[in-house]
Amino acid sequence: MPIVKDKVTVRFLSSRPPMSAEDWNTTSSMKKMEEMSNVHIDWGTVPSEGVKERRNLAMASGDYPEVIYRTGLTSVDLAKYGEEGTFVPLNTLIDNHMPNLKAILDENPDVRKGLTYPDGNIYGLPTIYDSEFESLKMQFKLWVRKDWLDKFGMEVPTTLDEYKAYLEAVKTKDPNGNGKNDEVGLTDGSKGSYVYQMLRSNFGAGNRGMTAGAIDADPSDPNKVRAIETSDDYKETLTYLHELYAAGLIQPDVFTNDQAKLVSLGTDGLVGSVAVQSPAAFFGKEGENYVAVPPLKKNASDPVPEWNAAGATLRGAGQFALTDKAENPVAIARWMVYFYGEEGARLFFLGIEGGDLGEEG
Repeated sequence: MPIVKDKVTVRFLSSRPPMSAEDWNTTSSMKKMEEMSNVHIDWGTVPSEGVKERRNLAMASGDYPEVIYRTGLTSVDLAKYGEEGTFVPLNTLIDNHMPNLKAILDENPDVRKGLTYPDGNIYGLPTIYDSEFESLKMQFKLWVRKDWLDKFGMEVPTTLDEYKAYLEAVKTKDPNGNGKNDEVGLTDGSKGSYVYQMLRSNFGAGNRGMTAGAIDADPSDPNKVRAIETSDDYKETLTYLHELYAAGLIQPDVFTNDQAKLVSLGTDGLVGSVAVQSPAAFFGKEGENYVAVPPLKKNASDPVPEWNAAGATLRGAGQFALTDKAENPVAIARWMVYFYGEEGARLFFLGIEGGDLGEEG
């Protein structure tokens, strides 16, 4: 540091979650990073619910910035724009200017393999979780309100029937005490996908974790792959979800839900159960009332199912892509790689001591 002698500005297109600051350059962590690096970031933030459309329009029109950041780029996107030459191969930059990331890839060849396309190039930078940080790899859970359980005289559910009974109580017993039937039984902020992923593990589906997508291991032969949607486990999962939805225990418009609406419902004290990383992070003080639900048994006499909501070490391979419009690719690479080291990770996630939260907050 500094990365450059004379200050430069780098143009991003970034997805902004509803919980984060409107202007990331006002956070103490990003102020500190600009002060140290002499690199100013024009974040180009777009609300997360509309960022994919904005990104696709920008790419189609040719009016895109130097960096595409955290917009949900898929492997197909990276391959397409990489092959076209719109995204710059990062191999040489990683080897010569990104020592923190290079060390991680050298120590984790599976991560390097997962980032590398058939043409031998790396077009996107990932989120990487420490393989030993189990609570982070299994961050998504099913949560219920402990204070409402106490009102109902219930314990934390351990079976599917107990969980359904809790949701029925949420919808019929007015636990928030406002005299209205406005409570939501179960919801998430991802159009129902997390609800499905959290509950399918109780039926044995998704036994290779969330990151594997629509495939898992065949229980009859773990060396074989199966399509989850063709399995009886999947049918059982959908049958249970249908029972909950038909009974009004899942938010009726869950399929159009987004994070902003979820935050609004949760902070208003209306949500009985949610599939999310941390209710406290989304709902503030109301979120402190929630406790995690363990993997649910079909019957009380059954063994506890395996927890299948774990994610892989390599997450989000398209978190960062450098376009052919980058004017200072080496400076951008050096700026980005700082966050793959311990000091940079602490700055990004924790901010600075005595200041506000990092950009994630």
